[in-house]
Amino acid sequence: MYGSCRWSLGTLTLPSGSWHLDTHSKQTTGEKQEVIAKFRQQHLFLEEQEKLLLALIEEVENEIETTRDQSLAELSEALLSVDSLIQEMEKCQQLASDLLQDARSTLKRYEEKEAFENPVTFPLALKWRISEYGIKNLFLEGIMNQIRDTLVSGLCLQIGIYIDQ
Repeated sequence: MYGSCRWSLGTLTLPSGSWHLDTHSKQTTGEKQEVIAKFRQQHLFLEEQEKLLLALIEEVENEIETTRDQSLAELSEALLSVDSLIQEMEKCQQLASDLLQDARSTLKRYEEKEAFENPVTFPLALKWRISEYGIKNLFLEGIMNQIRDTLVSGLCLQIGIYIDQ
């Protein structure tokens, strides 16, 4: 052993070799600071990735809004066209033959115009981009679980090694 502790004039005299305690204390303090620095660095990296992904998602949301607005504008235009056709039909209160003749000419005019197409309400490319973010979220969750498991198992392994010594 290192010897016994002695009291001398009210102070504790430490046994020889106590400088090992200071060395180990400094070493653990240094390790602690290194762990804190690494976790802060990883935290900053994750915050940057979060901001990037949120910006990309916001961009997709803006595209969705733009697409929705365009679709609504096209539908409004189509409704106005149908409304004007209905108004024309209501104005025609003539004899049956005159009405049929007017209807034929009205239909012929509208047939000559471009045929009404159902607008694409939601572009397929945007659907794919949205599903990609779902996949990225699952990937991030898996990576975070792996990191958490690695840290826990590594810490348990270290504790087991120190206990066995």
